[in-house]
Amino acid sequence: MNSKFALVLKSILAMIILVSTLGIRTNDKVYSAVEQKKVIGLNFYYEDNIEKQQLVPTVTVYEMDYSTGDETFKNYIFENMAFPYPDGYSTDWNVIREYTGEAMEGEDYNLFIDNQTVVIDGRVYGYGLYQNNKRIYSAKHPFADSEHISERLYFFDYAKKELKLLRTASHINKNRFYPIPAWDSEGNSFYSETWDTTTTGTTLSVQSNNNTYMLDNTATKQMQFYSLTDNTTYLTVKSEDYLGTRDFSSCTRSYDCYFGNDSVSVNNNLVIQKNGKIYEMNRQRQLFEIKQIDTSGERWKIQFGDYILERQQRLYMTNQKTKQKKAITPQNAYVREILLSPDRRYLVSEFSNSQGKRVYSVYDTVAQKKIRDIELPYTQYPSDVIWHSNTVLEYTPFTSSRPDYIKDVHIDILKGIITKEDNKAFDSPGDYVIVPNLIQNYFTYARPWKIIYKEKSVVYTNQPAFLGINDLLYCSIKDLATALGAGIRIEGRQVIVTLKNKQATVDLDSKDVFVQNGVVYAPVKAIVFKLGLQYVRREEGIIIE
Repeated sequence: MNSKFALVLKSILAMIILVSTLGIRTNDKVYSAVEQKKVIGLNFYYEDNIEKQQLVPTVTVYEMDYSTGDETFKNYIFENMAFPYPDGYSTDWNVIREYTGEAMEGEDYNLFIDNQTVVIDGRVYGYGLYQNNKRIYSAKHPFADSEHISERLYFFDYAKKELKLLRTASHINKNRFYPIPAWDSEGNSFYSETWDTTTTGTTLSVQSNNNTYMLDNTATKQMQFYSLTDNTTYLTVKSEDYLGTRDFSSCTRSYDCYFGNDSVSVNNNLVIQKNGKIYEMNRQRQLFEIKQIDTSGERWKIQFGDYILERQQRLYMTNQKTKQKKAITPQNAYVREILLSPDRRYLVSEFSNSQGKRVYSVYDTVAQKKIRDIELPYTQYPSDVIWHSNTVLEYTPFTSSRPDYIKDVHIDILKGIITKEDNKAFDSPGDYVIVPNLIQNYFTYARPWKIIYKEKSVVYTNQPAFLGINDLLYCSIKDLATALGAGIRIEGRQVIVTLKNKQATVDLDSKDVFVQNGVVYAPVKAIVFKLGLQYVRREEGIIIE
């Protein structure tokens, strides 16, 4: 693989989306048959037109056939939307800044692109927020005296292959440095330098789950809310009156918790205050009054129907009617993180057990009972957790670097099935969105492995090929046998695959065999070898010869 293609591959695979039917984030729209079996990634970048001193927005569309693992890449270059070099633009980043003792002098420049692939009302889109950042240093401080930031928000329609510039903005952050008294460990006084920041201008931000982007203006002290899909404004409030989103992490980390009329007190709606009252705004742009929860004493409470989840020394569920309190985590277990499924039913608590192993404890907030404890495969704690469906999540084990032997983990929290995402992947699972296929009921959403026999890809009729917790590659025995032209039969608790005068026997009671919804999944390599074939891993996938 040449370096340019490898760079494109790594960048594109950081932004993927599996398109399927009836997704929880799509207002229950139904996709076309063509979209149901695709993985789609939209990656924003730019071409540098040195002759014209311009940057040209580009979008690379990555597609994967979910039933085979076949991949395609196509670049869309929008010459008609080229824009002049931003102030301070340099192709050699950070070359001007110089260290002068404990301070820095000069300036540096960076161009960041925050992009994401999203599904809105059943259609696939991508947005790219280009942020041009020039920092100026006076040689008096270790940090920049000012930052000059200009922004451009683009929106790409996957179906039409059209790119639109939605909005531009620019602002300046000025830092004021001043000394404050401090003391060392021995009680000696000294002065430490600190700073405060003043922002002037306009700033863009995106809430794609709400089909919304916001423009904050320091001159008018107002924030305007726009629809991503039609670029029209639908709400204007004072900047200070936007309170964020009514989500789980806001409640458990910043204690911005609210009760509404719904049975569960978190739902990702936008929250604003108006005339002394607090409102949430749903996906239909309707406002409903909500109440902020008293979190004095730094204790939060989350409502689940008749129950309140509280965090004290342990996690408790308290029945509001009977006042009965039920502990849902072990005594003295430090709960590092709490997760909530998209349908707000399943609560997942992460902690270390008495053996020092990291554990996900799964609790059903509707049935009010514990489902299972799942021991995680790595000692590294989970980071960048996302949900691919109401019952399948993915996380990245936290490491300072990403060694090949540590892979992203997919977990079916109801079945307890753990699978892995191989490292043809991406930096963080949070960089992409997968719309779950509720009909096919996948137990992992790791992107399909491509298996090739006689120059044709194996066609997956059920769960595509995946990497198990034991690092073995699994595939449906039936799909594999069909591709090989092999016979298949069941004898008692064994599945026998035959090819010419060779046979491979799969024991259904083996710990290395999955049986889900009547489909048998087994390690591919062992079957291939027993049938007298060769198994080779290459750049394009697994080759059977």
